[in-house]
Amino acid sequence: SLQPRRPATPCDAACDADAAFDATAAARSGPLLAPSATSMPSTQDFLLRTAEPRDFAAMCELLSQLTVLDGPCGPPTRGDWERMLAGAAAREQSIVVAEDAHSGALLGTASLIVEHKLIRGCGRVGHVEDVVTREKARGRGVGRALLGRLAELAREAGCYKVILDCADKNAAFYEKSGYRRAELQMRLDLGPPQRGARPPAPAPSKRVLSLLSASTEIVCRLGCAHLLVGRSHGCDDPPLATALPVATAPRVDPNAPSLQLDEAVRAQAAAGGPIYQIRSELVRSLRPDVIITQEQCRICAVTPEDVDAACVALPSTALVTIMPVTLDDVLGDVVTIAAALGAPERGRRLVAHMRARLGAIAPLVPAGAPAPRVAHLEWLAPLMGSGYWIAECVQAAGCSMVHGTKGGHSRVIERASMLADADLILLAPCGFSLERTRAELSSLQLLQSDEWRALPAVRSGAVAVADGNLYFNRSSCGVVEAAEIVAEAAHPELRGLFGHHGRHWVSLSELDAFCDRDGAASPTKPVALASGVAAAAVENGGGAAKLRGTDTATPSAHVDAQLKALSDGDFASAFALNSAANRARLSGAANFEAIVKGSPSFSVLLHSSTVCVVQCDDGEGSAAAAAVRVQATAAADTAAAANIADEVRFVFDLSCSGAGRWETDGVRIEC
Repeated sequence: SLQPRRPATPCDAACDADAAFDATAAARSGPLLAPSATSMPSTQDFLLRTAEPRDFAAMCELLSQLTVLDGPCGPPTRGDWERMLAGAAAREQSIVVAEDAHSGALLGTASLIVEHKLIRGCGRVGHVEDVVTREKARGRGVGRALLGRLAELAREAGCYKVILDCADKNAAFYEKSGYRRAELQMRLDLGPPQRGARPPAPAPSKRVLSLLSASTEIVCRLGCAHLLVGRSHGCDDPPLATALPVATAPRVDPNAPSLQLDEAVRAQAAAGGPIYQIRSELVRSLRPDVIITQEQCRICAVTPEDVDAACVALPSTALVTIMPVTLDDVLGDVVTIAAALGAPERGRRLVAHMRARLGAIAPLVPAGAPAPRVAHLEWLAPLMGSGYWIAECVQAAGCSMVHGTKGGHSRVIERASMLADADLILLAPCGFSLERTRAELSSLQLLQSDEWRALPAVRSGAVAVADGNLYFNRSSCGVVEAAEIVAEAAHPELRGLFGHHGRHWVSLSELDAFCDRDGAASPTKPVALASGVAAAAVENGGGAAKLRGTDTATPSAHVDAQLKALSDGDFASAFALNSAANRARLSGAANFEAIVKGSPSFSVLLHSSTVCVVQCDDGEGSAAAAAVRVQATAAADTAAAANIADEVRFVFDLSCSGAGRWETDGVRIEC
């Protein structure tokens, strides 16, 4: 039987000159050959991949060295080629090409067709066809590498044998490639093929909705961006993806200051409601065949539960859920997504490329010196370390991580002084660009504290700021760049080697110059919030953008936001705008919804036709409390049809939290 071999992309060493036989390998006469166990030839100067539409001209040139291309209706057209590729999966046909690693030219090709049989327990047989190597590439092991790859594909398809036809003069080459003579071929010629005999109609292209920024990037790196029909609000890489419809909206403003954002997310989570709103009508209109989401962190992106609740009308949609914790998980997710898109070969190739790049870093690290200790901060208020796959990225860069372990969860660092064991402090907060991190640092005054200034890494200038939006915290192909960034920042000898310094990371002393340059990005993200959510703001002063939260929002604006959420039927957002004590009294968003809907007075707020006049007592209230009066008037026909009051006066009692947010302590009905 065939023995397992690892994928030959890239292939592993040059084979001998006997591979020159493979130029006319698939002639339609001679003995039938079947493969036996063999080792796979390999080289470093060509890659194997699945054929693509762009290969049409090169494939015609290659195959013309094997046999004639013209038929009764002329030579094949590009449309014929594209239809053949589109229907290949339905026919269980794999067309593999060898590509020169330097010039990109095609060196050879071979095909595998899987036949299903009733015998041998419904076994499968692989048929090798159209094996050819470019004349100038003979002797480089191309033919044997192609045959080895087809054998692997046949094994993965569950074939119990692989067979091919060849001319007598080529039998020696195939025997050196592991095949043996078996039986005799018989043939009946049926005449020339007719142009009307077309391949089966191509299967419809998949329609993919990616609800995670990492998966959107992976889909695009797989060359499948054309399959995307929608994205989440956080999917911003590559830039082309931002042209897609946005299917989610955050219930917490991602532009809010770190501390406020942390508290708001915790409050939303404690309330039991989702962190994100799914635009269900849009999702249904997109008609996705595949929806990709994650199950690791309900704060980071939409969860499968969110999707199930919002997309019940899509029973035939495949839900692909990833849950990365380690670097192997991230790489495995690439393979999983590729398989879901019908492109498993591309997934394997991309993973091999990523592993090769990661493995290429360590040999460049100066030998002899102790591994630098790196503290990666993934949040600034409160200070938080990291772990997960990031610890392995740090290790791949020839460093060790402090305040984080492989596969470990992020932990709060209670005092800045706890960073004294770090040789390098790397600031790359989750979701923050360099510009956003500068604005946040300016607002927090962390860098001005004596505790920070006393840290050894700070005193030695070993503090770096990196893009935590695209790298580190995103479980995508960017893990490679994350490791390279650490290597550049931690090893002075490698600074700039991978092209990241000054682009994706800078030293802390360079941060102001980077953010004040012409063309610098805004510190805030353009994002449409879920209904009823008040946006944070950014104020400019002293040259640096500073974040401010809803401490500057008025009590009236808070009540307007809560009324808007109720009118939109967004009870989770309306509930989250209550104070912690009020949320505890209401016992969750579901009970809050039942109370509002069950009251003839409160339910008047649920109708879009209701007119609400909002007025705050005593101007806009004191620094800590406010009372806001609301006169709600329902349309007469609505009030009669819904059996609700036509006019109700409410008093919203508000308090200002320690984080500077207005919250609803309770609502009274005035008689």
